[in-house]
Amino acid sequence: MNPNLIRYSQQQCRQENDWTRSELLFLEQVWGPAFQYDYHGLQAGFPYEVCEESHKAHQDWVQFMYNRFNLKLLIEITDCPLLSSSISQEELNKRWTAHNQLVLSGWLVLRFSADQVENEPHHCQRQIKQAIGHWWSQQSKTELQPQDADIWKLRRSLLIQMARQRNGILKPRDVADAFQMTSRAAVNWLKRFQAEGIFIGEASNHNRLTRYRLSSHA
Repeated sequence: MNPNLIRYSQQQCRQENDWTRSELLFLEQVWGPAFQYDYHGLQAGFPYEVCEESHKAHQDWVQFMYNRFNLKLLIEITDCPLLSSSISQEELNKRWTAHNQLVLSGWLVLRFSADQVENEPHHCQRQIKQAIGHWWSQQSKTELQPQDADIWKLRRSLLIQMARQRNGILKPRDVADAFQMTSRAAVNWLKRFQAEGIFIGEASNHNRLTRYRLSSHA
């Protein structure tokens, strides 16, 4: 187990054997690699303040909350088919009502099957990053100041991970597509990290920067 995951487990008052299989797979295969095993802001559990009935409707699901920078992201994992014949109409209604209550309370909800977490971790990573990127793109400048060091640290971690999955190369379009932002905003991110020595800009024949290579110091 990764040392950071061991520390995170201790913070959550969990031993390795206390995690369910789906929880451990999510932490080891999805969140850990996606965010360089930085679990700060991630909490196992459910936002009870939304509604106790919401929790009861999902108590057989694995749930993680990520609550930082005013972002409220709830990740739910289940191996229970929503449209299974074993689920009554009343139970199904409760689950949809619970989901709507979460959304109306400002939570961004992502759902994955246990099979996706185990066999398609990169798909799960990509959608979590897209969700965080989409939230960033919706924030006003007054809410998301460029000098916020913690936010830029998280952005840097995301881009480093993306580059490593692409043989160390990132293009502005890659960043724009992943985080649902404009190409101009993506270039601004990459230029900032180029100035920090994280990326090295590579120019085309027309001396225009077209891609960025991950520095050996990153």
